[in-house]
Amino acid sequence: MDKFTTIQKLIAAVFVVGLFSGCASTNRVTELEARLDEVSATANNAQSTADQALAAARAADDKATQASADAAAAMQAAEEAKRLAADADAKADRMFQKSMTK
Repeated sequence: MDKFTTIQKLIAAVFVVGLFSGCASTNRVTELEARLDEVSATANNAQSTADQALAAARAADDKATQASADAAAAMQAAEEAKRLAADADAKADRMFQKSMTK
């Protein structure tokens, strides 16, 4: 049960107890209704903020996943470039050695 529902039930229970005990005046009932409306608005605002935070977190997770994939691809390309550079170096060395023997 979420906090908003718990608060609403608590306020409703206090309202009912006050009403049945005979100590709830019309002004008090109006105050409790106003307070309930205020709590409801606050809970709705909190839910909206939480939804926005969740959406932002999901977007950040998607970006992080893409960045990880991009980094893996870059690492693979760098390893391939390193291998090709080593092959070219070896070929140049062989050509140099061959030219020195002539």
